[in-house]
Amino acid sequence: MKKLELQTIGLLSAIAIGIIKIYQFSTSRVFVSKGWIRGWKLNPDSPTNIAITLVLITTAAIILYKLHNKNNKESDIVKTVIDFRFKSLLNIFKPSNFSKTHYELKKNNLIPQAMLLKQAKNRGYQVNSKKQRDLEISMLKSQKVDVMAALSSITRFQQAKDICLNNKLEKGALFFDFYIGLYGYYMKNYNEL
Repeated sequence: MKKLELQTIGLLSAIAIGIIKIYQFSTSRVFVSKGWIRGWKLNPDSPTNIAITLVLITTAAIILYKLHNKNNKESDIVKTVIDFRFKSLLNIFKPSNFSKTHYELKKNNLIPQAMLLKQAKNRGYQVNSKKQRDLEISMLKSQKVDVMAALSSITRFQQAKDICLNNKLEKGALFFDFYIGLYGYYMKNYNEL
């Protein structure tokens, strides 16, 4: 094996060990009861130990990267692997696109849209059918939603779609497209329904 392959394998192994340690993390302390002694004992998979593991992984990756840069000209491969792995590790701690979108919808007083988005996520952002559209329209008719209220709803759904697109949540934007089309259809055919 080439030195590059061994270093890459070492780096990936160190990252894998760190991911396994994070996966094993369940609780930070364990309750111990032995005779008169009762109390909380640190768990080996505590957040402190996980942080230490991440520091060790980072150190190992930096050492491997520096060794590779000194000895080889093909440093782009290792750099790409390091960047990819650490960016994905750091992404664990960043809020997801869904979380950012959901928060922004609530912040902009689009609570019904935030609730619909959460339901859509739980259902896998299913593309809604003509049957679903007809059911929604019958509910709008039974609630006697007028054209002005429908126009207001289109505006709110368009705003929710824009928030989804700004936060790179394309599935959410497509989901809100259904409601924009639904209310558009309702307004267009209001007198015939």
